[in-house]
Amino acid sequence: MDVIGRVKSLLPSVDVKVWTHNDYRNNACQIICELLGEKIKRIPVIAPPVRTMTPSFRAVSEVEDMALLIADKPAGWELECARIYENNLAHAEDDKYTFLDDELIFNLRARFQDDLRMMSKLWPDDIISVSEGGVSEKGGQRTALASIE
Repeated sequence: MDVIGRVKSLLPSVDVKVWTHNDYRNNACQIICELLGEKIKRIPVIAPPVRTMTPSFRAVSEVEDMALLIADKPAGWELECARIYENNLAHAEDDKYTFLDDELIFNLRARFQDDLRMMSKLWPDDIISVSEGGVSEKGGQRTALASIE
């Protein structure tokens, strides 16, 4: 939220548009159409690259166990780690590796929701939100874009 405030204070004539990562991930076509200002019938589905996905607990455990057994990492070590991550993808939020404890996750999610509410009050014309009937947005020209997670 602080970044958006700084951008708006430094560039007051720029129209900032904000959407959540989850809205984009679940409704990419609707958000892209809203940002472009026109309806596009076919937007290709682009799967996230495996290398940018959060690995599963199992993958991280396997790589950590292997690292403990091998003092000097042989050539191809990184490729083997990548293979392990790719073969053990996290398919659900609960399966994703995290170093955060449950209390911190709860607090971060609560703060995220508070920030979303505050942004909606401070900058109602800048928030793109996905509703049952599609994307709803108030505002005009699309100049600066941001996704928040």
